Amino acid sequence: MAIALRSLIVLIGLFFAIEATRFAFVDDLVRQSLFEEALAWRADSTEALTRSGQVELALGDAQGAGTLAARAVSRAPLDVAAIRIAGLAAEASGDSDRGETIMRQAMMIGWRDAPTQYWVFKTAVTRSDWKTAAIRADALARADWHRDKFLAALWALAAEPAAARAVAVQLATQPNWRGAFFHDSGISTNRSDAGFALIAAILAKTDAPLNDDERGDYIQGLASAGHYARGRAVWLSALPSAKQPANALIGDPDFSALAVRGPTDPTSDFDWKLLTTGGSQIGKQGNRNVLTLAAPGDSRTRVLAQTTALPPGSYRIAAAVSSDVPSNALTWRITCLPGRTTLIRQEPIAAPQTFTVPAEGCAGQSIGIFSGPVPGKASISDIQLVRG
Repeated sequence: MAIALRSLIVLIGLFFAIEATRFAFVDDLVRQSLFEEALAWRADSTEALTRSGQVELALGDAQGAGTLAARAVSRAPLDVAAIRIAGLAAEASGDSDRGETIMRQAMMIGWRDAPTQYWVFKTAVTRSDWKTAAIRADALARADWHRDKFLAALWALAAEPAAARAVAVQLATQPNWRGAFFHDSGISTNRSDAGFALIAAILAKTDAPLNDDERGDYIQGLASAGHYARGRAVWLSALPSAKQPANALIGDPDFSALAVRGPTDPTSDFDWKLLTTGGSQIGKQGNRNVLTLAAPGDSRTRVLAQTTALPPGSYRIAAAVSSDVPSNALTWRITCLPGRTTLIRQEPIAAPQTFTVPAEGCAGQSIGIFSGPVPGKASISDIQLVRG
């Protein structure tokens, strides 16, 4: 009797060992996308049935996909992936009502199933249900599921005023994608500056208003994508540092914003950027703001820079300069962006200089002041950039 019991235990153990090996083998086949082989070894494998149905759906066989998904659901009634494939297959077969019913079952079960939530997002957009669309896009972006696509989708929504309000509601909750939303927002030409302005206005009425860094990120994104004129227009309208006439050709010509900010990092390239602070300082001489630059003395170095967006044409640039170094110690260098064509190459700033912006390859311009190699100091004020 004891021998028979031991033999039975050995047989049961052997059976479970074989089944475990078979299950592991089937799982390995599924990982290799060998679904037919997996089903040949284990016809009731929910994952193999579901993944095989997904392949059939992608190949356009909605009926075959539905059959496989139905088998999977019969084995695992709460498997959200299987339910999702069944719903999508019903939609693809033309039975949209049944498909939506099934997909809503998947939605209720699978709040963490990204493809199901994407279906909810897409359906909400087609029905102009902006609140639901924004909520679902927020959830997918938080989950980092194709985040770039959903940030772009949120910006696409922002082009519609009613949708922009829904997006702003999500932004006000300080989601983990808020920084990326503004930082990456200028990369695509589909971004809406009007949507940005509307979102900023809505957030201004919340406990999480837009800050200068976020505004600067949006502007820098536009500049990085080559949209210099758009970036500068937003800079003029959105940043306190840009308080000047909209038709001003150069930003902060009298250094008033630089005087308030001091030699710290600017919020965008359209502000003056002081590239060396060793001995350089901003101060007052009478009613004028004066920037005193310390020449490094060992090499010619760019000490001050700004990006602008001049339309094609001829221009003249000049500055008030007082210096204890030779007149050629401080020079202009102006180049096109993004092409880097040189418009002015190391010409002294002590005398007015002229240049011409070409019609092609020069959507933006980098204006730089270089110093050296003679040690000493020079003071600059009242930079003027005019047509002609």
